Amino acid sequence: MQADQIDVVHEKLKGYLDGNYQEDELISALPAEKQPILEKYFTAMSQAGALHRGGAGEAAEMTVLEDGRSLIVTLQNKKISVFLDGDGTDSHVTEDHSHDACLRFVTPQQMDAHWKHIWRSRKHGPHLLYVVEQDERANIEERKKYALWLLGCSRMDCWEERRIRLYTLDRTAPALRCFFQTYLFRDNQSKKSDTSENAARKSFAPELVTATDEDQLPLVSAQATVPFYSSSVAGCGLEYSLLCEDLEREFMVQTVLDSEVQTKDNEAQGEAEAERFSCVAELKDWQHPASKLQRTRVDRRQASRWPVAGSLLHLRLRALERYWWMLPENQNGSGDNVNLLERVEKGNPHPQIAYLADVLRTRRHVLDATIHTTACGLHVCQSGTHIAYSLVKAKAIRDVLLAVIKDEFHRESLSGVEIKHECDFGSFLSKEESQQLIVRQSALLDERRVNRRFTFKHVRRFGISAWIGELGPLVHEINGNHESSRS
Repeated sequence: MQADQIDVVHEKLKGYLDGNYQEDELISALPAEKQPILEKYFTAMSQAGALHRGGAGEAAEMTVLEDGRSLIVTLQNKKISVFLDGDGTDSHVTEDHSHDACLRFVTPQQMDAHWKHIWRSRKHGPHLLYVVEQDERANIEERKKYALWLLGCSRMDCWEERRIRLYTLDRTAPALRCFFQTYLFRDNQSKKSDTSENAARKSFAPELVTATDEDQLPLVSAQATVPFYSSSVAGCGLEYSLLCEDLEREFMVQTVLDSEVQTKDNEAQGEAEAERFSCVAELKDWQHPASKLQRTRVDRRQASRWPVAGSLLHLRLRALERYWWMLPENQNGSGDNVNLLERVEKGNPHPQIAYLADVLRTRRHVLDATIHTTACGLHVCQSGTHIAYSLVKAKAIRDVLLAVIKDEFHRESLSGVEIKHECDFGSFLSKEESQQLIVRQSALLDERRVNRRFTFKHVRRFGISAWIGELGPLVHEINGNHESSRS
C-alpha cells in the first residue's frame, strides 16, 4: 500500500482492529473531511488480505492441530497440511486428496527435490505452497506464526484450479514475498475473451524464459527454468516470442520425462525399465485405411532425441521429415548451385528469409548453396557444412540461413547453444495446408507399401502444451524374429 502518511494512519488505527468495533463506528469517530481516508485504508487492507471486514462473529474460524513439526489447519471448510520443517519429499503428500492444500517450509536444496514431485502432479489434488528460506536452522514457533498468517489471508476458498505458489522468507525485514505462482493445469479453453477474469488468468502465467546476457542481435538467445531447480534449457533463434514458446515446451518435456522415469513402481523393477515411460503408438498398415492405437513404453534416452512441437499436427510433419531423411536414398543427391543471397533478392521471399538475407549482406555478398528435392518431396538445402531439410522449401532455406548467421555473428558466444524452431511450420503453412501435406505424404507411404508406427506423447503443465514423438517402420514378430514390414 502506498499513500501519503499511510504509516501514520496505520499506527493510529491498528490498536482498534481487534474485532470489537464496527467499521462505521470507527469511520464516524473522525471528522467528515477525514472519513474518506479511513474508507480507502479499509478497502486497501481488505483487498490485500490483511483485514477481515465484518463483525467479529463473522470472522473465519481457524482450527489448528499440532503434531511436533507439522500442523493440520482447518479454515473456511478447507483442510491444509503444514510442514514446518521441509525434510522429506514424499510424493503421496503432494497428491493427498484428503487435504485441500499443502504448505511446506523448505531450503533451496529441498525445493530442488520437491520440483521433481511437482512435475508428476495430476490435474486434481491439493494446492502446493512453499516458503523458501535460506537459513537451514528452523525456528518452528516463528514458522508457525508465518504459516497461520499466510493461510489466513490467502483466500483459498476462492481458488478453483489447482495452484502452486513459492514464497521467500526474509526475517530481517521481516517479509514474506510471493515470487512464483501458476496453475498446475491451466484451462486454456476458458481464455477466449479479454475479460477481467481472463486477464487475471494470463497474469498468473509464470515467466519461465528469460533472455541471456549475450548479444540479442541478429539472433536472440534465452533460457527456460524455474526458481530453485537445477535443470534448465537454453537456445537461440530468430524471434524472441517464437523462441520462448520453443523453450517452454522443451523445458516442460525434459522435466516431466525426467521425473517420470525416476519413479519405480516396486523394488523388483529393473534399472532398464525404470528408464522407460508410457507413450501412445499409432500403427498403420498400408493395406488398410484405418490406424490402430495402443499403449507402449519407450526408453527415455531414445525419446530425448525426439522433436518437440506445439501441436500434434506439427509433430506429425516433423516426424515425416525425419523419417524420409533417415532413408539413404534421400541423403545423397545433386541439386542446383545457387547464390542464396542473390536468389532471395530476385524472388518474393518469406519475410523471415528476407530479414536473414539482409543481415548476411552486411558481411558478404555471396552465399553458395545447393538446393534439391527428393522423390518423396523433401527439400534439402546445404551451404558449406550447414544442411537443412523440410517438406516446406522455404523452411529448409530459413533454417540454413539461421545456421550460417549463428556461425557468422555468434560463433563464440553461442557455440554450445542450439538453434530452435525445428517444428515451426506455423510460420509457413496454415492449418489446412499442413493437413493436406500430411494426407499427400501418407498416400505416398501407402503407395510405397510402408507399414509404419507413429509413437507420441502429450505433455501439459502450467498451461504449456507440448508433443513429442517419432515415425518409424512397423516391426512384426514372425516366428520369434523381428522383421520389418517395409517392402
